[in-house]
Amino acid sequence: MPDAQDGQDDAQTIHIYISNTGETFLEQKSVGEQDMAHELRSLVALNPDRGILVLSASQVPVRVLVHVMDRIYTAGGKNIAVADWIIPQAISAPEKKNEHG
Repeated sequence: MPDAQDGQDDAQTIHIYISNTGETFLEQKSVGEQDMAHELRSLVALNPDRGILVLSASQVPVRVLVHVMDRIYTAGGKNIAVADWIIPQAISAPEKKNEHG
C-alpha cells in the first residue's frame, strides 16, 4: 500500500502506484482497470491540466506500465510523469550475526 506521505508533495497531482505484483493504486485506494478509468475520467474532467504521477515498482514489466499509461490517456490525462516507486523492504529475514562476535 502506498505511503500516505507520498501524496503530500503536491495536492493537485494525481498519484497512481503500480506494485511489483501488478496491483494498481489510485492515491491510497487499490483499484481495478474499470474503476481506475472511471475515477480518472472524473478527476481529469475537473482539471484537464492536472498532473498525473505514475510511480512504478522496480519489477513492474514495461507492458504493464504502458497499459496503465494507455488507460490514463484514454481517460483524458495528458500531463503525465513516471518515477520509480521505492517500496521499503519488510523485515522478513533474520539479521545476520557478525562472524566476529
